Amino acid sequence: MSFDVSEELGRYVATERLLELGRYVATELWLELGRYVATEPWLKLGRYVETEWSTCSVTA
Repeated sequence: MSFDVSEELGRYVATERLLELGRYVATELWLELGRYVATEPWLKLGRYVETEWSTCSVTA
């Protein structure tokens, strides 16, 4: 797992590669916006799933 802290944008970014599950998980926490964003491409299903927690959820 790797961590990147961007002070000028005020956000915390964590990325993790899960080889045993065959997927890539990236999460970002924007403190100034008060929302949590998680993205995962599912190679097995051949589609990209994006979930945003704010006032709504979006799945594409």
